[in-house]
Amino acid sequence: LFAIADDPAIWAMHPAHDRWREPVFRAFFDEGLASGGSLIVLDRAPGDSGILPLVFSRVVSIGIMALWIVVAARRRTTTKSGWRGGLRWGLGAGLFAAVADVLMLIGVRVGEVSVIGVLVALCSAVTVALATIILRERLAPPQIAGLVLALVAAGLLAAG
Repeated sequence: LFAIADDPAIWAMHPAHDRWREPVFRAFFDEGLASGGSLIVLDRAPGDSGILPLVFSRVVSIGIMALWIVVAARRRTTTKSGWRGGLRWGLGAGLFAAVADVLMLIGVRVGEVSVIGVLVALCSAVTVALATIILRERLAPPQIAGLVLALVAAGLLAAG
């Protein structure tokens, strides 16, 4: 895959414009494998396990985040408002993430992992849409075209 992606022109308009460099591409690819790997693990969980796989996943995530908070506190990388300034936003994000996880688990249990994996990968499109709506960020025409194509592809996948 890197042999195909090592052309700087491919990434020229992408926010990660240096993804044509092998170390940057490998990090991106590893992240994709980890995301896909979690879907495969969820798919392998027995159907009667309920939301237990998600609960354990969140416990591990909380443990990793707690470690990160300890490291950040020791480095004093917090802002003037401290952790209270982001509490409301963090709780909101956690609520959305929990709902997304439950919907993803339902999708993996009733649908095909190959389709659910592609739809889950479209979370970036949701992030871009929210940044446009909430933060009033502007989109370039290629970004708009990409979002439209992603939505059309998601619709085609959902239609079967």
